[in-house]
Amino acid sequence: MSQTQKIETNILVLDLDHPKKQVFLGTDIPDDIRPGMVAFMKSRSDQFAWSHSDMTGIDPEVICHKLNVDPKFKPIQQRRRKIAPERVELLNSKINKLLNMGLGREDMYHEWLADVVVVTKINGKWRDWVDYN
Repeated sequence: MSQTQKIETNILVLDLDHPKKQVFLGTDIPDDIRPGMVAFMKSRSDQFAWSHSDMTGIDPEVICHKLNVDPKFKPIQQRRRKIAPERVELLNSKINKLLNMGLGREDMYHEWLADVVVVTKINGKWRDWVDYN
């Protein structure tokens, strides 16, 4: 299937008491398989991660972001850039959110840092990223 083809889907609400607990089900699933698949997903709806906070207890060995640093190269520290106050507030709230969910921790590479860059997206919201190059 090419990346330009769109797959037709229907929204399936798994828990009527929680309408945001929904999945997308392809319309091309055969009619003889669909009822069993729907019943299975509804019976296991508590196994889905509906938010970041639902993903507690994930072993960092399973999924963890690490920098692949070649020990032959000397670390380079970028010059610290000033960030506008409203952008600092945005970054602090995002960092606190990650820390509260247990999805982040303090960096161990204090002498090898890259500045966070905050840019405006097309929709007017902020986007933050780190360029390690």
